[in-house]
Amino acid sequence: MAVAQHGVRCGLRVPLGRLGIVGGGVLAVCTAICAAEAGWDVHMLVREPSRSHQLRYVLDGHITLHSAELPACDAVVDAASGQSDASIRQALKAVRDGGTVLVQNAYAPRVVLSVPLRDVFRRSITLRGSFSYCRADGHDDFRDAIDVIAKGGDWAALMTRDRFPLSELPQGLAALNNEARHRPFKVLLTSDT
Repeated sequence: MAVAQHGVRCGLRVPLGRLGIVGGGVLAVCTAICAAEAGWDVHMLVREPSRSHQLRYVLDGHITLHSAELPACDAVVDAASGQSDASIRQALKAVRDGGTVLVQNAYAPRVVLSVPLRDVFRRSITLRGSFSYCRADGHDDFRDAIDVIAKGGDWAALMTRDRFPLSELPQGLAALNNEARHRPFKVLLTSDT
């Protein structure tokens, strides 16, 4: 949540408008929550049907979900897994000319952008990265993230529901890789005591 706060606050220093988010994981959801709270009209591209199904019930209609592609957006956040350049290509496709693409994921070391940079810059698109969190401009991203989570809601319940003692780390990881419909959204590890 602190990384999401930082991205929205420091990475999207542009006028509010329609924000697209590519991804359906924890960072994408946290970014959507922070952006909606900041006043953005938020649209998420979530390709995984089971994840989309979970999110439809917890985002309370404040965030529009899409399964194929995003509408034209003023800014787009790439918060996907980073195993290929597919998510940044989707972000570049959805952002309007003159818009901003904020990359919030850590791409795998050998991933390269397969879109000609000339096409990106010809459209006057700003590419910006945001990777962590900080204290700046009188804000503390970590403290503010705790406040957002404390407000809770169905989305927070989904992300904090599945807890495993540290001694059951292998079971928690196995649960994340489970292809079942009710696989955990996020696994939280707790102390063994």
